[in-house]
Amino acid sequence: MRKLSWIFRLVPAFLAASFLNAQVGIGPELLVWQADCPLQVIAAALPAQSIHLDLLGRLTVANVSDKPVIRYTLGWVLVDNSGRNQLGIFLGKPVDASLAPGDTHIAPPQGADVDQMYRIARSKGFQSGRLIVGAVQVVFTDGSEWNYPLLRVGGFREQKDPALEERLRPIFERQRQWLDSLQPQQNAGACGGAGADRRVSLSFDCL
Repeated sequence: MRKLSWIFRLVPAFLAASFLNAQVGIGPELLVWQADCPLQVIAAALPAQSIHLDLLGRLTVANVSDKPVIRYTLGWVLVDNSGRNQLGIFLGKPVDASLAPGDTHIAPPQGADVDQMYRIARSKGFQSGRLIVGAVQVVFTDGSEWNYPLLRVGGFREQKDPALEERLRPIFERQRQWLDSLQPQQNAGACGGAGADRRVSLSFDCL
């Protein structure tokens, strides 16, 4: 267990470096597990170059279910830094993918334009905020689906899950090995993963 905790602390360090290098005043904040979700967001990084910066431009997801996944949809909630005020709810576009159990996939940019998020926060009277991202739909090869009513609920449910932690253990070991392979150019577009949390919250300060 100590080794796994070390991995969970290591990966966010690379994530933080990636965001700091982008010089946009954005940093990661890690929460808890997305409850009962077969597809967990495990990493985030900013694209190396982008005209319009997408705060969710490079997310990594992992299939933690027992069935292959063929499509998924992510969503995110914009809240103030305290998390008490909801500023906006957003749904991404469906993503076609082929993920066997235990596989990971880098999601395409989700369209969380930094300027748009800033404008929304300012329009609600806030100068800072957080983006919390998670899965809202997962479609399996057998035709079955997992759905989460984000628009109705207004946020993601969180629940610590030891069984999920065990499923993610080999996935994060592969992530750690990949990060090790980046040395010494360790900040070359590195991704990071959530340690105590498979949902990722990205915080920003309005400039």
